[in-house]
Amino acid sequence: MATRVWESTVIDAPVATVWDLLRPLSFSYLPTVAHSAIEGSLSAAEVGSVHVVTYKDKTIQKLRLTELSDSKYSISWDLVESVPAHHTSAASYTVRLRSVTAGNLTFVEWVVDFSKDVTNEAMVDAGYKARENFKALAATAKAKLLEQAASTPVGKAKVTVPELRRQLSARSSELHKLFSSLDKNGNGVLEFDEFALAVNKLYGENLADEAIRMLLRMADTNNDNVVSYEEFVKFLEAEGLEAKALGKASTSKEDVKSAVVLPGDVTLHYFNARGRAEIPRLIMAEAGIKYTDNRMDFKDFQEKLKSKLPFGQMPALTVGKTTIAQSQAINRYLAKAGGLYGKTTEDQAKIDMLTDTWYGDIGQVFSNAWYNKDPAQKEAGLAKFWAETFPTYTSLMEKMLANIHTQSKQPTQWFINNTFSLADIVCYDQGTRYLTVNKDCLNACPLLHQLITRVSVRPKIAHWIKTRPVTQS
Repeated sequence: MATRVWESTVIDAPVATVWDLLRPLSFSYLPTVAHSAIEGSLSAAEVGSVHVVTYKDKTIQKLRLTELSDSKYSISWDLVESVPAHHTSAASYTVRLRSVTAGNLTFVEWVVDFSKDVTNEAMVDAGYKARENFKALAATAKAKLLEQAASTPVGKAKVTVPELRRQLSARSSELHKLFSSLDKNGNGVLEFDEFALAVNKLYGENLADEAIRMLLRMADTNNDNVVSYEEFVKFLEAEGLEAKALGKASTSKEDVKSAVVLPGDVTLHYFNARGRAEIPRLIMAEAGIKYTDNRMDFKDFQEKLKSKLPFGQMPALTVGKTTIAQSQAINRYLAKAGGLYGKTTEDQAKIDMLTDTWYGDIGQVFSNAWYNKDPAQKEAGLAKFWAETFPTYTSLMEKMLANIHTQSKQPTQWFINNTFSLADIVCYDQGTRYLTVNKDCLNACPLLHQLITRVSVRPKIAHWIKTRPVTQS
C-alpha cells in the first residue's frame, strides 16, 4: 500500500503572503488551533526546534522542524508526539510553495510520508486535513491582503475594506452587467452551465465539456467549483478577453490573420487516426490552410500509396507535385508557411527544443514502456515514467513559462515571445495525450496545464476539435 499523501492547490495571493503564514509552523491561520509555543532553547526557525501546537479540541501535537528554506519556500517537519495518539508511528510533512507569476498566485504542494503501519483511515484523514489547511490559508491570505489595502493611502484618502470590495465588484459597470446576465439563478457566482455559456460566447464555439472544465479550473482560484465576479474579471484579463466581452473590436494581429495559401493543392496522407498526423491538422486549422485529409486503411496504403512515398511511410504531405515525408519535416514546413515557427533562428531553435523534448525525452520513454510485451516490465516502466521522466521534463517546462513572465513582466500566454507557435500546438497535442492516460499528471504544472487549455479554445482549433472524425487514437 502507498504510504504517501500528495495534495495541491492554487491560492489567490502572492507567494510571500502565503509563506509568511506557513513559515512560523504555528498554524495560526487554522481556526481549530488555540495556540502554539516553542519547546526548548532553539528559535522557531532553527532546524531541530520543537513546535507545540494545541488545538481547541484539546489535541496537542509536537512537531520537529527538519528543513526550512526561504529561497525555495519549502518547510518540512516530523510529528514526534501526539495526544491523543496518532494513527501511525511516524509521519513526515513537506509543504512547498511556487509563485504562479501569471496572476500573482501561489501553487501549494502538501506531501505527507507515513510509516508502513499507516491505515487507509489515516491516509484519507491526511488528505482531508491538507485541504482544510488550503482553505484556511486562502481565507487568511485574502484577509491580510484586504487589511494591507485598507491601510494603503491613495492620494490623501485611505481605501477602506468595504470600499475595496465595492471597487472589485463594480470595477466595470459593463462587465458587471455581463456577469449578471450570465448568472441565470442570481446566486452571485457562475456555476458550470453558466460559465459554459460565457466561454462559448467569448470563444465563438460550443466547446467540449472537458475544455470548459479546464477553463473553469483556471478561473476558479479558490477551488470552490464556481466562478465569482472577481474571478471572472481576472480570468478575462489573463486570457485577453476583456475587450471581446465588452463587445469592442480586437486589435490583435492573431485575430486578423488571413488564410494561408500554399503553392498547389494540399493533401495529408495518414491512417484514420490522430497519431502523428494530428499536429499537421492542428497547424492547418489554425493557419486556415485548405487541404484534403486522405485517411486510408492499411490495405489501401500498402497497395496504392506506399511505393509512391519517399520512405514508404505515413504521414506524408503532398503540395502540388512535391511530397514531404517525416512528421517533423511536415510540422516545420506547415508551421513556417502558417507563420507559426517564430521570427528568428533563436525562436525556431527553442521550438525545436520543446518539440524534441516531447517526442524524444518524454515520448520515447513512454512508448518503450507502453508497448513492452512483458506485463511486469511494462508496469515497472510506466511507474518509473510517471514518477521520474514525466515530472522531470514537465516541471522544467513549467519553470520556463514562469521565467518568461518574470522577464517580460506580462501575463504568460505562449512559449515563444508570447506569440502562438508550433511549440504550443505540440504541447497541446502531447499534453492532452498524457492527460487522457493520467488525468492528474499535470497537477504540479498549472501554467503548462493552462497553456494546453488556451490552445484548445482558440476558435479555429476549437472548431477542428469539435468537428474532427472520432477515432480511437
